[in-house]
Amino acid sequence: MGAERLRSALELQEGRQAALKAVYLDERNPYSHYAFAIVSIFSGELEQAIRAARKAIEISPSFALGHLGLGMALVFSGRASEAVAPLEHGLRSGSTISDSAMSGISA
Repeated sequence: MGAERLRSALELQEGRQAALKAVYLDERNPYSHYAFAIVSIFSGELEQAIRAARKAIEISPSFALGHLGLGMALVFSGRASEAVAPLEHGLRSGSTISDSAMSGISA
C-alpha cells in the first residue's frame, strides 16, 4: 500500500471514529448521523451509510443534508431510482442548509 493510500485509509478511520463519537455524545443530533453516513459512503460501507442517513432523517425529517446523504448512498449502491426522491427533497430544502447549520453552531 502506497503512502498516499495509507494516509487516506487512516483519515477515513479517524473520520469514522469522530463520527461515531459524535453519535455517542448526542444520538439525537442529525448532524452526527449525517457525518457517519458521509464517512461510510467514502469507506464504501453503503448499507451502513443508508442506515445512518435514514436515522438523521428520522430524527429531523426536514434535515436537507440527511436526504442528500441518503440519495448519495443510494446512487453509489446502484439504486439510482430510489435516490431520486431523497435527492429532490434535499435539493428543494437546500436553502435551509446554511441557516440550520448556523443555528446548530450558534446554539
